[in-house]
Amino acid sequence: MCGRYTLHQDSENLATRYKLSSKPESIRDNFNVAPGHFMPVVVEEDGKPKLEMMKWGLVPVWAKDPNIGYKMINARSETIFEKPAWRSVILKKRCLIPADGFYEWKKFMTDEKERKQPFYIHPKQEEIFSFAGVWEAWKDSENNIWKTYSIITTEPNKEMSSIHDRMPVILHPEDESSWLESSRVTRDSIEPLLRPLEDNALEMYKVSEDVNTVKNNDKHLLVALENWTPTITRVFNQPGIYGESRSWLHRYFLLYHFYRTLIFRLRNVKVPSLLQEWWFAVQMIQQGQNEV
Repeated sequence: MCGRYTLHQDSENLATRYKLSSKPESIRDNFNVAPGHFMPVVVEEDGKPKLEMMKWGLVPVWAKDPNIGYKMINARSETIFEKPAWRSVILKKRCLIPADGFYEWKKFMTDEKERKQPFYIHPKQEEIFSFAGVWEAWKDSENNIWKTYSIITTEPNKEMSSIHDRMPVILHPEDESSWLESSRVTRDSIEPLLRPLEDNALEMYKVSEDVNTVKNNDKHLLVALENWTPTITRVFNQPGIYGESRSWLHRYFLLYHFYRTLIFRLRNVKVPSLLQEWWFAVQMIQQGQNEV
């Protein structure tokens, strides 16, 4: 499946990449795109690509509750032409979902418990790539129209099979116009595009479990695990919201929050590194007290 991805590109890059007739409004970087987020999607309008903001999680026109979208973030390529929720859109409402990477979790056992290690994955050759997707327009009881989308998945290629049994369909740039084309479309013309990316085309590496929490959303999520800085150091090094240095009281609060999650962190941080973090925290607090 595909349950999280990233897009941190400015609107000018997207306009150039998708040959848009006009530059879209500023798009906020998102390092942890999750179901329910509104993200840019490329559709065809009057034979030309157009970028629109849509909500991730397709809501069928017949749905009574829009929350069904959270269960429809992915569509399986093997059944998309048969299942009622998808067969009405696959031939008429296809889209491109811009991204520059995505996350997937590999299951493993430790201490007789199942855990999941997140990986960050992206094509080696492309800065911006496109997931194959479908979209729909849903009307609520007040006649407001909500546009939503879903990412199509397929069987994994060689690299992905070591992590998960599914992967998103990543289109080659030369196939994107064929995917968007709305005239003379048949199942036979688009189904061949729903294939796994060729082997050895992806780069992937372990990242911090910080990505598990949707509210974590900055570029530190993309740092390889072996180069990752534990949360307490990263937060203490950052200035406050308005650029001011953090007060000693604020640092005490951060330290309290840090040790609330200490047991969880112990599984990921080596003891020498943890002691180093503790000593750094003490020094920062003492420095804050001296500033008062």
